[in-house]
Amino acid sequence: GVLLLLHKEFQTVAKASVWLSQALASKGGRVFAMVLTFHAVCIGWVLFRAETMTCAATMLKRLFFMETLPDHSVLSMVLPQINYPLIYPTAFLLLPILVVSHFFMGYANKHIDFNRYPKAVKVAWCFAMMFIVLTFSPDKSPRFIYFQF
Repeated sequence: GVLLLLHKEFQTVAKASVWLSQALASKGGRVFAMVLTFHAVCIGWVLFRAETMTCAATMLKRLFFMETLPDHSVLSMVLPQINYPLIYPTAFLLLPILVVSHFFMGYANKHIDFNRYPKAVKVAWCFAMMFIVLTFSPDKSPRFIYFQF
């Protein structure tokens, strides 16, 4: 709500200033606005995810200020502590496949008519993709971010 109030006030100021409205209408201004919005939302999520305001303040402090952690190393971060043995090999295999498939799909969308394939093939493809997603997803999903709200 506070961010929305600030945004509305900023719009009023931007409309009064010609150079500011032109800067915001430019491509760089739009990119800056998207980056700013993304970061504001991510910082806001900290407030929903933290169990206490002290914990939220600690998280935000660590996000903005680099602290030396003498008894912690990069290896003690959360990611290596994931106990799903398929995650790392899958990530290393899937990332190159996703990059190649991205370029292939760009080519395919321009040069292949997908309407010529029967519906049974399309349905089988969708089920195969859902099976892959369900197979490689973790057994327990993390709590929803608004769970405690």
